Amino acid sequence: MSTKITLKRIALVAVSALGFGLVSGVPANASASGSFTLQKSSITVVGSSSPAAVFQIKINSSDSTDTSHSLASGETLTVTITGGGRDATPSKTLAEVQDDLTLTEVTVGTEGQAYSTATADSGNDAEAESDTDGTIGSNNTDADCTDESDALDNCVYLKVTEASAGTALDQGEYTLRFRLTNSSGVVIDEETAYVKFVSSAADSGAAITLAKAGQFYSGTAIAYTTTNYLKATLTDARGGQIVVAGGTAPDLTLDFLDADGAVTTAPGGTPTEYDNGTDAQDFGVATDGATNGTLKTLDGVYGINWTPAAAVTAASQTVLRARYGAGSGTLAIVVNAALSTSYDETAAAVSGTGVVLTSTANYAVPLTTTSTTASVQVLDGSTAGANIPMTFTVTWTNCASSDQTPRSGATYAKTVLTDAEGIASTTVACAAPVAGTSASVAITGTSGDNPAAQVITWRGNTPWTVSADPAGPMDAKLESTTSVTFTVRDAFGALVPNAVMNLSLSGANNAAGTVLIPSKTTDANGQVSHSFTDAAAEAADEDTLTATSRDVSSATASVVITYRAALTVPSSVNYYYSTTDKDASMTTIVTSTPIYESGSTGWDINTSKNIAKSLTPATSSTSDDVLGLSATFLTSGSLAATGLPVTVTASTGGWILSSAGLPVSTRTIYTNSSGIVNFNVTATTPGVKEFTVTQGTVTKTAKIAFINETADARFLTVTAGSNNSTATAGSDTLPSWTAVVTDNLGNPVSGVTIQVTTTGVGTLASGAKSAQWTTLADGSYTFEMKSSEAGVSNITVSASASGSQLTDAAGFAGTTVVSGIAAGVSSATSSVTFAAGTSASQSAAEAASDAALEAIDAANAATDAANLAAEAADAATVAAEEARDAADAATAAVEALASEVATLMAALKAQITTLAKTVAKIAKKVKA
Repeated sequence: MSTKITLKRIALVAVSALGFGLVSGVPANASASGSFTLQKSSITVVGSSSPAAVFQIKINSSDSTDTSHSLASGETLTVTITGGGRDATPSKTLAEVQDDLTLTEVTVGTEGQAYSTATADSGNDAEAESDTDGTIGSNNTDADCTDESDALDNCVYLKVTEASAGTALDQGEYTLRFRLTNSSGVVIDEETAYVKFVSSAADSGAAITLAKAGQFYSGTAIAYTTTNYLKATLTDARGGQIVVAGGTAPDLTLDFLDADGAVTTAPGGTPTEYDNGTDAQDFGVATDGATNGTLKTLDGVYGINWTPAAAVTAASQTVLRARYGAGSGTLAIVVNAALSTSYDETAAAVSGTGVVLTSTANYAVPLTTTSTTASVQVLDGSTAGANIPMTFTVTWTNCASSDQTPRSGATYAKTVLTDAEGIASTTVACAAPVAGTSASVAITGTSGDNPAAQVITWRGNTPWTVSADPAGPMDAKLESTTSVTFTVRDAFGALVPNAVMNLSLSGANNAAGTVLIPSKTTDANGQVSHSFTDAAAEAADEDTLTATSRDVSSATASVVITYRAALTVPSSVNYYYSTTDKDASMTTIVTSTPIYESGSTGWDINTSKNIAKSLTPATSSTSDDVLGLSATFLTSGSLAATGLPVTVTASTGGWILSSAGLPVSTRTIYTNSSGIVNFNVTATTPGVKEFTVTQGTVTKTAKIAFINETADARFLTVTAGSNNSTATAGSDTLPSWTAVVTDNLGNPVSGVTIQVTTTGVGTLASGAKSAQWTTLADGSYTFEMKSSEAGVSNITVSASASGSQLTDAAGFAGTTVVSGIAAGVSSATSSVTFAAGTSASQSAAEAASDAALEAIDAANAATDAANLAAEAADAATVAAEEARDAADAATAAVEALASEVATLMAALKAQITTLAKTVAKIAKKVKA
């Protein structure tokens, strides 16, 4: 409502309250209207055959609880033509303009559809006999605003037509004022609308916009869904409705343009547009309710249905164009290759800082890591499925909605296209996780089997695994004291201090169950120890000592002790190895020479392994870098030396796997009833590793060779030389860079191709702009640059090796899921700025030139000095002459003055003489 109308209402109510009698009080009426809403405030009608514009007006109650409202008794909605209609005939008066149109109160054939057989609402106007007077009263038949079953019965309709054929056609825009008043004549609400009748679509002022969502595939039909659609929006010049005479939607012209803007063949037939209110054709969602969802006929929003038959890549994308009249809109279209029904998700993973795979499809995440990445790879056999839309739906537990990425549930599911390797990934993050926060990530998108939901659980430094030292089973002498240390680690392999551990003993020394061991708390090293002395066992009896976390019952470990009357003493050991693992049958004896996989080639290290989790191989494989070793300790009588602690140690870079499969550098294992200790070993650095078994004075060492290969390359780093900051053009001291390629474990990788390309000033030291080398034994290669001119040189370095991990995504080594592994790095850039400078020979020449110039300058300076001296002498001569002239002038002046004084003196003397003679004459006369 306008401010002007609001002020008018306030004024009228105030006048009434003062008793001036201008208006009567508004009667109490629970159904009084509060305002009205025009469905369209501008309508342009195209065509000369019975053109008509129909306005739908929704009456709004003043009572917010009134959900069904009509015009109240005495209320009227008056429509007045207030201007316009003079484009073709500027001299028209307002009365003539008003005579151009007929305003008719109407009812419609289908509720909510203004152009469905609108007929005059005859005989129901309580305020006037005519239904064409532009006044709609409470007795006019109200209609549903929509065709929904529970729609509000509160809309009225006004049809605007020409008074007679051609009176308003092409006359320009007409202005209509809609005014709602109550029974006392007080204006409740007022709106302005516009209507225009044109004979040609070119004059409609049409504007078109196109939009899309989702991905399009060759052979797959596009029809409206909430996540996959094409749509067009058509409006007139004021953003209102365009309707064709007769009450139909305008037909849009759809075609395709190539990169040059020329019309081209559609990739699979011309699309069809719909503005018919039909589900799956028109754009919108049909719902049963007063708002009618967003699916409406003749609302100017078209659904575009299409089945593309040919792929259109992003590089060669086509442009869809929609036109009506002089208006047009365009939209770039990419059509993906047809979906294969054989695609299957073969691997899913979660990666992030510190993320650990605890079991199949289950991950532990430290509380310091708030963001992870969930990934899936789509394959058809061994062929990657590119551009496949994969949907990630996350279900959260213990994470506030505002902290979730993405939000929980299908409404917020994230759809991502797979890349060239068939991998799609998305961020799964909780901004403020607590221990127990979890996200279950469901991944769907192909007709093949979907992977299991990936469950991400945030965990603190709480018990996850418990290991015992000695691990047992072990033999102990009757009545001896046994000590066992339990070490508690969290899901990430970190020690857990201050964890309460419940201890229990079962067996010979607690047959009655009366021995109770107080709980103990782990120390700073995550350990608790317990010692007990045998008092009840007989030979061959057993005890079992168990430690279990009070808070996490699954974190537990036990040691079995078998009592012997006397312990055996070994005198020899037979050492064997297996190319699979410790559980294999071992018959190949260890000798003093290194063990190779083939010839003189060692075992290729699985550089993508995560040494924070169990490395025990899931299946036996001769190509795995985990090997089995077995040592059999025998007495002097060639009998099994049972129950004895054997210390196993590994040299640097070699590892022994604990009972939990974790890598340790030393371990104590007790011989079994056959005198045997079996264990797995591996390595994380190349070279020959030594694994030594020792029991008492009996010891033996196995040597195993390990290598890494170019296929293990994963990370490229490029480091600028220390003198690069002082690089000078023409200098013999050249800036340098060192490229280093390493595997996931940080080992250098040799034989990797290094491609270096430069742009800008300068070249490589060879004079070329690009070159290739291979990394040396230490995984590095150093190169230099030179330049004869000042400026910036940019360097791009890339590394490549057949089958390498340099371009692998985070969480994957090839197609294998590797929890926590970072994405490969195959390229790096750097730059150097050459300052202006010269070579030594140029410097010498320039110095000589400078000296010569300085000598010339000195000679010139001497000449200048001589000239100045001569000029000074001349000046002195002139000064002397001037002085003589001055002296002569002075002499002449003195002489003239002297002459003048003499003349004056002579004259004075004559006057005195004369005066004296006169005085004498006077004196004589006086005497006489």
